[in-house]
Amino acid sequence: MNNSSTRAKCVCPHCDEKLPKQPKRKTRCPSCGEEIYVRAKQSLFKRALVTKDEAIVCDELPILEAYGYTGDDFIHRWEDLSRQAGQNVMPLDILWGILNELQHNLAKKGDLFELSNFSYHMAIILNKEGKNSYHCLRSAAMMRLEYYKKSKEITNVQILTGKDKSCENCRKLEGMILSINDAMIDMPIPCEDCCSHLFDKAHTFCRCHYVGAQRVW
Repeated sequence: MNNSSTRAKCVCPHCDEKLPKQPKRKTRCPSCGEEIYVRAKQSLFKRALVTKDEAIVCDELPILEAYGYTGDDFIHRWEDLSRQAGQNVMPLDILWGILNELQHNLAKKGDLFELSNFSYHMAIILNKEGKNSYHCLRSAAMMRLEYYKKSKEITNVQILTGKDKSCENCRKLEGMILSINDAMIDMPIPCEDCCSHLFDKAHTFCRCHYVGAQRVW
């Protein structure tokens, strides 16, 4: 399911203009100026040169496979939805449809720990897309608190940061211990004043997270 271009063709996936040479890593098309990504070891697209959105989809396939979705499953869903829509549905839209479905299934199972991890991963994907991921980070933090509260074995949590990868505002929270109830009320993370970045330079990405802790008086 894709363009008729073969993997051997050295053309821009945006404008189809021929490139002077086969790129080995991310570059920009000299004709249209759009970013070109190289994903040679994938089976979704008939070409190794892909767009940013297509690269995100390729990179997420191993995650989908861990939840039981193979590359063939993805292609079949892509073909079916495109047929229903009467036009080619964007592969990134297919990816998000599957991710939302998986998130819904985790919520039905009540697997709060995995749901927290999954929400955090969705935040990373949004950041790769160049979108605000704060709501997913907040959901991940809340699900982690819900998980600890439900366990009834942990009453306090500690905030850990990304150390030198976190900004000064986040590092001020390093080691903070508070009760689960207080954390749920105050929601200190994700840090609203975070100014560090992950993939996208236009949107911040807070790396702070909770671990279970004992209050030290």
